[in-house]
Amino acid sequence: MHIELNVLITFAVSFVSVGIAYSRWSRDIKKDNEERQREIAQEREKQTERHIEITKGLEYLTRDVDKINNNVSNVINRVDEIDRRVTINEQSVKSAHHRIDGIENNCRSQSQ
Repeated sequence: MHIELNVLITFAVSFVSVGIAYSRWSRDIKKDNEERQREIAQEREKQTERHIEITKGLEYLTRDVDKINNNVSNVINRVDEIDRRVTINEQSVKSAHHRIDGIENNCRSQSQ
């Protein structure tokens, strides 16, 4: 079995070419994977920044809602106090009205 030198060189060159092509292909895949990993990391960083912004916004909203709730509670307390005072005034006016009616009746009976 005698292999010609040309055939042997052709196989060797082909084998080296396939090796080089595989090496480049492998390097390109590695670069693509590294680039994807960088893009994923950048996207995660952007999502984290958005999450932080949303969290801050929610904290501000929570504080504002708490302030509003406190203000509403204060208003309710003031309305309750005003209602209590109006009730007292109504009773006082009723009592005064009865006294005035009594005085008026006395005045009428004395003038007759």
